[in-house]
Amino acid sequence: MDWSVNWWAVLVAGLIYFVLGWVWFSPVLFAKPWMAELKISPAHMNEDARKRMPFLMAGALLTGLLLAWVLALLVHRLHLETIAGAIRLSLALGLLVLAAPMANSYAFSGRSLKLYLIDLGMPVVGIVVMTVLLVAWP
Repeated sequence: MDWSVNWWAVLVAGLIYFVLGWVWFSPVLFAKPWMAELKISPAHMNEDARKRMPFLMAGALLTGLLLAWVLALLVHRLHLETIAGAIRLSLALGLLVLAAPMANSYAFSGRSLKLYLIDLGMPVVGIVVMTVLLVAWP
């Protein structure tokens, strides 16, 4: 298998995904409705949770970079060269690989549609943005 990818594009795409997640779950966008759906508040952030935050953030960055690398491999192997192709691939991944199993999980656990859409929205938007970047920067 050909593993050649544009590593700079992978790095930038992973960083964009990380920043998108940070903004998505911040007060700028969805922090308040997300916390309301989970019935938590900033006061729930105890000392233990604060100590874990750097590890959680590092994990989020690492998984974003891993996702960017896998998307770069798909773009390369599928010979995607157009923005339209990137959007089609990323929406297919978002709807088939993420949305369907998440819908089952949220339904069986009794979580709300609002929480589902907030939680699903970030990775779907992130995958679209990353895939478009990876196609535009071969």
